[in-house]
Amino acid sequence: INAEYMGGVLLLTSVGIGIAYIIHRAGIRNRVLMSVPKGPNMAMFFSDIQNSSLLWSDYPEEMRLALAIHNQIIRQAISQYNGYEVKTIGDSFMVTFHTCKDAVMCSFLVQKLLLTANWPKALCEDENCKSVSDPKYGQIWNGLRVRIGINSGEADIEYDTRTSKVDYFGQMVNLSARLEALAFGGQVLLTEKVYLSLDDSYDFNYLGEFSFKGVSGKQKVYQLNSIEGRNFPPQVQSSNLEQSTTNDIGLCNKCMRPCRQCRFENKFIGNKKRSFHSAASSVSHATINQNTER
Repeated sequence: INAEYMGGVLLLTSVGIGIAYIIHRAGIRNRVLMSVPKGPNMAMFFSDIQNSSLLWSDYPEEMRLALAIHNQIIRQAISQYNGYEVKTIGDSFMVTFHTCKDAVMCSFLVQKLLLTANWPKALCEDENCKSVSDPKYGQIWNGLRVRIGINSGEADIEYDTRTSKVDYFGQMVNLSARLEALAFGGQVLLTEKVYLSLDDSYDFNYLGEFSFKGVSGKQKVYQLNSIEGRNFPPQVQSSNLEQSTTNDIGLCNKCMRPCRQCRFENKFIGNKKRSFHSAASSVSHATINQNTER
């Protein structure tokens, strides 16, 4: 009887523990799903380092330190503007935000902190990372060049029980990623929905309409002028794609990146000449604690 009794107690205990665990995991799932950005007005940004493969090949030690600085900067900006880090793929970040304004302000902060970061000296001697100053605007380039694409809209959400995190799927995600791929390092590109959600305190350039693989119809693309004085080669218009050396998302068919050598003849777009937006000045100039050796 004692053995049967103890066996029953152990069985009930095991069942109770199992039920408690299921309830606990369900609670985590519900809290995560309630807190993450979602709905038609959420925003998503993808970021990536320009020419990172080449830099890793030439400066492996310096890039280990640079990547740590880069990741710290982006995560500080994500935290400041209530973003949700979905995942990283190599040196690329996928992040969602509750509002377009949060995503845009996060991109401002990222670009400003990258500009003032203490990068490894050898890395900054490379053409892809060197410091550049403008007589009118001061320093406009320094260190890693990070491109960002921001889109807005509703996406499918899936909760991963292994990581207790969510992932996003659908055309909204596809367009966000392809918009980032169209940008140059240091450039921030927006879809029309993001652009229309912002007020006149921001400074933009309209770049035209583009076709993106897997996305129906042409999409209007805008450049957010995050660092005053920066200029970029023009992205190829969708109407010229058949005559160009690029595919349908503006990438070079040879190197599969927006390629200056393959597509451009030293032509640059000019920034709109007007007072720099108040939104940029409101971005915190908080410094990152970087114990780097130059």
